[in-house]
Amino acid sequence: MIEAYKDGGKHDQVFGSEDFEDLDKTEENKKRVRLFLVEVLQNHATEKFSEYVADDIISHQHEIADGSSAYQEYLQENNVEYDFIFKVIGHGNYVVAYSQALINSRAYAVFDIFRLQAGKIVERYAVTEPIPAKTELTNSGKF
Repeated sequence: MIEAYKDGGKHDQVFGSEDFEDLDKTEENKKRVRLFLVEVLQNHATEKFSEYVADDIISHQHEIADGSSAYQEYLQENNVEYDFIFKVIGHGNYVVAYSQALINSRAYAVFDIFRLQAGKIVERYAVTEPIPAKTELTNSGKF
């Protein structure tokens, strides 16, 4: 079943590196990701993008090609702005962030998984889900 899932081309949203490394750098990596999210994606300090993201970043989000320039283009073309970063957790070279972002002025819950190497983001997985309008909620919503 899992073999049938592989698409044979572009990186998918499931498969990637499975090895945890740099366990002693967990806190440092969490701090780097939080700074990237706040400084670049929330406060629009786009000139700092390359301080956090490797040139050859691997993207597991089908809308974004590999490479930092493709990631930056996606962010700009879709007016991506992180509104709130709720939780950042990590284990070694992997860091997960749960956030609310605006993508083309629509609110989304975003679950980012980053893999870091030498202090830079080298791989990114993302799951996004639109947040319904408050009038459409049957409970208190995602947050």
